[in-house]
Amino acid sequence: MTEISKEMKLIVIINIIVGIIYGSLYFAVPDAISKYLDATDFDPHFMRLAGGTILVLAVSMILALIRGEWENVKPVLEVVMLWLIMTSIVIIIALVALPLSAKQIPQFWFDAIICLILAGVDAFFCYREQK
Repeated sequence: MTEISKEMKLIVIINIIVGIIYGSLYFAVPDAISKYLDATDFDPHFMRLAGGTILVLAVSMILALIRGEWENVKPVLEVVMLWLIMTSIVIIIALVALPLSAKQIPQFWFDAIICLILAGVDAFFCYREQK
């Protein structure tokens, strides 16, 4: 069993922090987010589902980090990377296909960029950790 590096621990902690922030907001206050963004198409149940999913991924990363071995962190990190990539694709499709408010467009771009950056950094350090 191989212990994860300090850099990988930092990346996992960043993923956890971002996941807890986004997950908590989407799960706990979807109506407030919708009002702030002047959402044109809004279903609080789907936003709560997304928030719950993000929180589950964050908790999974916490559990993997507590175990501290690469063999435990790797599968969870791979699922997180796939989720981030899929989410970025869905957000970009929404930018093209949905009528969005003026506040939603920059927020969707911001979310897509954050997801792609996290996925890229995760992939880089995952590749490096395997060597």
